[in-house]
Amino acid sequence: MTRRTTDTLHPATDSGQSPPPELLRRLEHGLRADLSAMRVHTGPAADRLARSLGAEAFASGSHVFFRRGAYRPHSPSGFRLLAHEAAHLVQQARGTVGGTRREGLTVSLPGDPWEQEADRWADAVVRGRTREGARVAVPPGRSTAIQRHVSFEHRILGDAPTKNLVAIVTRAPDRLAVLGAQIRLLDLWRSNPEQVTEQQIRNLDLGIQTLRIGPGDGLLVTYGELNALPDYLADAGAFNTVPKDVLLGILQVIRQEGYNHLTGIRNDIPPPTDRFARSAAAPWSLGMVNDIVETRSLDQWTSGLGFLGEDHYQGLLARNACHFAPYSWYRWQTSHLVARDLAERSFLNGKDAELARQAWVHNGYADHFLQDSFAAGHLTDDQQPGLSGPDLYELAYTGPSNDPQTSQEAARLVDRVLGSGLVADKRIGLDATYQNYLTFLTSAAAQLSSSMLHDKYNAEAVFVSSEANPSPYPVWGDNTLLTGKDGERGVRATSTAAQMSQKAVRDILTQGATDITVKNIRDLFPTRAGASPGEVTDLKSWNTGQKAECMKMFSGIFPTLKQLLVGRANPRLGVVSRDQGYASVWNQRLPNASTTFAAVQIAVAGGKVFAGSYGYVYQIDPLSGKILHSLLVSDRFGVGDYTTRLATDGANLYAGVHGYVYAISIGGNWKKPLWNCPVGGLLGTDAVDVMVTGGKLFAGSDGYVYQLDPLSGKILHSLLVSDRFGVGDYTTRLATDGANLYAGVHGYVYAISIGGNWKKPLWDTPVGGVLDAPVEVMVAGGRLFAGSNGYVDHIDAPSGKILHSLLVSGQVGVGDYTTRLATDGANLYAGVHGYVYAISIGGDWKQPLWNSGVGGIGAFEPVNVTVGAGRVFAGSNGYTYEFDPGSGKVLNSLLLTLPVSTNREYGTTIVADGWNLYAGVHGFANKLLVNNARLSGTLHHNWEDDGGGWHGWEANFNGAPSEMQSVTMTYGSSNNLEVFAVGGDGTLYHNSLGIKDGWHGWEANFDGAPRGVQSVTATLGSGGNLEVFAVGRSGTLHHDYLDTNGGWHGWEANFNGAPPGVQSVTTAMGPSGNLEVFAVGNSGTLYHNLLDTNGGWHGWEANFDGAPSEMQSVTALVSLAGPLEVFAVGNSGTLYHNYLDTNGGWHGWEADFNGAPPGVQSVTAVAPGDTLEVFAVTGGGTLYRNYRDPQRTWHGWEANFNGAPTGVQSVAAIGGTNDFLEVFITATP
Repeated sequence: MTRRTTDTLHPATDSGQSPPPELLRRLEHGLRADLSAMRVHTGPAADRLARSLGAEAFASGSHVFFRRGAYRPHSPSGFRLLAHEAAHLVQQARGTVGGTRREGLTVSLPGDPWEQEADRWADAVVRGRTREGARVAVPPGRSTAIQRHVSFEHRILGDAPTKNLVAIVTRAPDRLAVLGAQIRLLDLWRSNPEQVTEQQIRNLDLGIQTLRIGPGDGLLVTYGELNALPDYLADAGAFNTVPKDVLLGILQVIRQEGYNHLTGIRNDIPPPTDRFARSAAAPWSLGMVNDIVETRSLDQWTSGLGFLGEDHYQGLLARNACHFAPYSWYRWQTSHLVARDLAERSFLNGKDAELARQAWVHNGYADHFLQDSFAAGHLTDDQQPGLSGPDLYELAYTGPSNDPQTSQEAARLVDRVLGSGLVADKRIGLDATYQNYLTFLTSAAAQLSSSMLHDKYNAEAVFVSSEANPSPYPVWGDNTLLTGKDGERGVRATSTAAQMSQKAVRDILTQGATDITVKNIRDLFPTRAGASPGEVTDLKSWNTGQKAECMKMFSGIFPTLKQLLVGRANPRLGVVSRDQGYASVWNQRLPNASTTFAAVQIAVAGGKVFAGSYGYVYQIDPLSGKILHSLLVSDRFGVGDYTTRLATDGANLYAGVHGYVYAISIGGNWKKPLWNCPVGGLLGTDAVDVMVTGGKLFAGSDGYVYQLDPLSGKILHSLLVSDRFGVGDYTTRLATDGANLYAGVHGYVYAISIGGNWKKPLWDTPVGGVLDAPVEVMVAGGRLFAGSNGYVDHIDAPSGKILHSLLVSGQVGVGDYTTRLATDGANLYAGVHGYVYAISIGGDWKQPLWNSGVGGIGAFEPVNVTVGAGRVFAGSNGYTYEFDPGSGKVLNSLLLTLPVSTNREYGTTIVADGWNLYAGVHGFANKLLVNNARLSGTLHHNWEDDGGGWHGWEANFNGAPSEMQSVTMTYGSSNNLEVFAVGGDGTLYHNSLGIKDGWHGWEANFDGAPRGVQSVTATLGSGGNLEVFAVGRSGTLHHDYLDTNGGWHGWEANFNGAPPGVQSVTTAMGPSGNLEVFAVGNSGTLYHNLLDTNGGWHGWEANFDGAPSEMQSVTALVSLAGPLEVFAVGNSGTLYHNYLDTNGGWHGWEADFNGAPPGVQSVTAVAPGDTLEVFAVTGGGTLYRNYRDPQRTWHGWEANFNGAPTGVQSVAAIGGTNDFLEVFITATP
């Protein structure tokens, strides 16, 4: 089987490689195609992707991904597989691939027409023949797209009565009059929106409610406009706090869109493109172009909104699951209940006007989601599998929702993480799992893949029914609500629900109460759906069945057109959460460089951001990325190097380019430079380095160094430091310590006394080996460093003596060995030839501390490095990276652009500034957010003494490692308390408490434990052995045991034929002396095995004792009273209980045991003495405790037991020595 996908999470370290040239020619000849853009991926990431699809290989765009060992292009079978996948690239480029979605998961099955065609073509290529048909060029496989909602329908649903909407849909005689009245309303706002009054709107006699929102006196809006705003603003609170100009620009977009669309509907023509004054975006006649341009404009317009800018327009798009059922149900209900409460308070306070206004604001926000709940395209659940919240489909469920927007509104990091419903990937830990989830949300490609069903059903309609309307009827969606065929019942149902929501609030405001219940309104929401009246089923089942529809979807020409139109845009949607560790905030194409995509230099000073590229200089708004000023300082018509380097003293910006230095007044009009000065000799046309320090301006070019007067540009001093008669690069780089100026040029470092006579250098020192290569110089902390040709040097500044030198690169390949430097005071970081190296400044300089490849596999491109706030960053070949300074581990990486242009200039310059990193690459300036939101996974310990007193929670107990994920414990044969814990990276740790010698400390990788452990359990068996079970990577069940002589026996995988994909395992001694083991398999099946008193295992029994399906975890213990108690957690968070009595009888599974809280994620139980203690952790991170006393009475579930910390992830408990009860939890801050 061959599967094809567009990989929305391309590995940052794998840009692919071309097939061998001789094979590429055979492929191009046989397939009649230009495959120059074809890239083959064979690394670990490609292997994981292929395995996740169950495929040997799959093709996407211009990329082919191979499973490990499958790429054997020089073998007959390997070349045929390569030809088969290349054939798929040609099919996709042709735009004739059925069942393919370019931006989402798509699968072709054996025997379908496109697989058969690919097989035929591959056979032809192998035989040296050619396929039939026209020649095809496979374009570089990059795409990005956006999804947005149509606002005019929300507005008219809120402002027009039901009968008017029905008249439009049914083309009733009064249709034109209804549309004309709405168009006249919107036309009021065209030219002077702030001059429109309430009286003007009342004069139209449309019964429209108005109010004012925004800061100060506010802006006049209609209720329907409130309904439209949630597509642009994060919550109802933002309606009152967003800056006035931002709010007005959005409102004018809504009004402009409504005017144009309703005019088109009235006249049966495409919407016109009238522009309204002060709107945030201009309309385009081509709808797709309009979407792209409007999205980018609105994103820039709303930049900076939110805690860290996460509430910009595209950030809301990334978190827009709350606009889709079932999340939209809870989004509406939450705000509608707030509106009811505010309305009641208004009535009780003498009909307080401000409380009434706030009630309408919240209800206006709420009704947007009510309306979404009736839109065909919004009935699809676009959340990731496993995060889709199946409980939300149940009408009895009262919330909360786990959609991204709702979870991100929590005040604390731990609540945002746990509110998302994520379960930690044990291989990487909860923190990295959460960061991956946020990265997934930012993917524009993922947004397009989720939007395809949205667009399909908006265009085709879905038949729905509800509790109140059980007879199926069709509903349409965005941009088709008023024009869809047979849409009367759908419009009537939507409008009826919206009007009921409004009436409920109006009743409470005027009468103090209403007879319209929340359930009355909710019962109108569609809860069943299908492609036809006879296929309607419950919404949960219908959504589950959409996978097959996804596989059939036909891509056609329009996704290709989208790809071409937006292919150069940022493939990410920017910041979507205040918790993102590394995210693109904006990327700005630098104007006037459209044909060059030249190198970009960035400078940051005093909160201002500047860029220089190909003779242009720019000032950029750091918040939005908007170009504030730009100026072409050079003629750009000569030959030479037009790299543009920058420096600033706060008043002026200095640019060095093409043999000149230019000064631009930052606060001036940017029409021309203040002055310019030629440098670098008579024919100087080379790059110019500029530097400002202590009020002094320096420049270096072509072996010359200069001091210039910053005000006039007059040359105060100049010196030719190099001979300029050799071959090589005479680029001149500068650094200073205030007393001396240091220049690196053509394999040498020179020192010039700034206060001296500038007749000759103080000293010169050769660096960089035998070649006269460019030299980077840097001064930091009184130390002078140089880098050249793969060498780094520590130089004595007064004498020029080399104190330390190290060749960090192998210097054996081809490419650019320019060596760039940065330091944090302890280490020196060097970027050279596709690698970053760290050297301990105070060490022996014999070898680097670490090195890390950057810029893509086999790129070997120049590397820029910088340090900011203790962080180490690198930029190379379009990528940026953050490293752990101690280990060199890549903490974060981001691909800013794909290196597929004919211009190969992808040098990536970077500048760190607090929480932000600025990067320049390939004609673009970029801003990235670098954040420190991290989960700790701290191990806490508490204990109860024999007097019944608890001693409080101690963090990082006994020096426990950080980022713990789970913990368990039991007593061994020697009566030591044995504790096992799993770290965030899957490391198994062990500690033990001896009766006499206390705690023994944490030992990692205990007894050679397997890597990637996900969970562990242990108990003392009947023969006195300590039995330990661990779930490893891929759900493999491992077993080890400690015999009575103190010997461990090693880890056995797939123990006793264990089921595959084990998720959870528990074990306990039964009342008859058998060791009882329970495991949850990969399908949620509960298995049981037992070790009898004769030492025999009995094998794994599935669905034990009629256990419910879809279990997620299980725990078991035996109490002093004798029964074996088993607790299991279902996938829905239901807590089940069963027990084995002393007569050997099981008693069946009881759900919601003893009124257990909903949303349980894990449970543990212990039986100290004659009581039974049970601890449970819910999805919100709350620790609950229940216990059964000696009289066998349960005492109910107590939340936040004994002041437990919030953000609890897991809990373990056991009766300790001296009858103490020991309890451990892992929690996040």
